[in-house]
Amino acid sequence: MSDNDPNKKINLKRTQVELFGIQLSIQRLELRLMEIEEEKTKIEENIDASNKRIIELQRIITTGA
Repeated sequence: MSDNDPNKKINLKRTQVELFGIQLSIQRLELRLMEIEEEKTKIEENIDASNKRIIELQRIITTGA
């Protein structure tokens, strides 16, 4: 009987550690998603700015000014 109690405590601690590890992994994945969204927004802003510059340059070329 005395062997079972420490084993239960050890198994419980292992389970708690595994749970914490999985929760931490989820937090890391959620952070990565947030970083990706932020990067996506910056890229979209750069695309918009580039497209505006293209229009401006095309206007300069066609008007000769």
